[in-house]
Amino acid sequence: MSSNKNIIYALIGYKSKLLVDYTPYQGSFDKTCIKYLKSIKPNTSGYKNIDDYIIIYINNNNFTYLIMIHSDFPKSTASSCLKSIQKEFETSFPNQDFENIDKSVLNQDFKEKLKLKIEYYNQNREDDNSSENFDEIFKEDDALISIDTLSDLSKSTLTLSKSNIKSIINDEINFGEETNKISKTIKTKKIIILIVLIIILLVLIYFIIYFSCDSWTFQC
Repeated sequence: MSSNKNIIYALIGYKSKLLVDYTPYQGSFDKTCIKYLKSIKPNTSGYKNIDDYIIIYINNNNFTYLIMIHSDFPKSTASSCLKSIQKEFETSFPNQDFENIDKSVLNQDFKEKLKLKIEYYNQNREDDNSSENFDEIFKEDDALISIDTLSDLSKSTLTLSKSNIKSIINDEINFGEETNKISKTIKTKKIIILIVLIIILLVLIYFIIYFSCDSWTFQC
């Protein structure tokens, strides 16, 4: 699935620990963002350019709300999405103990909400890509951080996509061969059934003539 200049990935973390995340796309976006999560300072907001992608985050009281977008995606829409995720999470878990929380609880309760947020803002983006308000809230992180670049991840994703295409083609070829075999088998069975019916019909005709006549000589 192509990233198609959308919101690609979203996560929520507590301190340096991942709580819940979601992406509808193939690739190693999660690994890149989780690595970056560990470098985020408390009570900060900012963004990091990585090749054709941007990581945007807000950290508030040890909670990190982070999304990754394509660089051509409207930053104002990305900002709205991130704030909406933060508000939704804070409303859903106001007094939760996140030191010992079971992550499966969050995956059950909040992964679907992340999915709906990404889908909504991907479909309802603003037309302009104005960054005036965005730059007032988010400061660019220009620190050199040891982190995998998404150019390599994109290559691996592309390779995966080609592999999937080859697999689909091979499946279609195999399906066609199996279909031909089934078709031939059905035709053969039809011929056999037809021959049997003809034989039965001939036998019936024979017995009808036999019982209608005086003897096996068919002299009626």
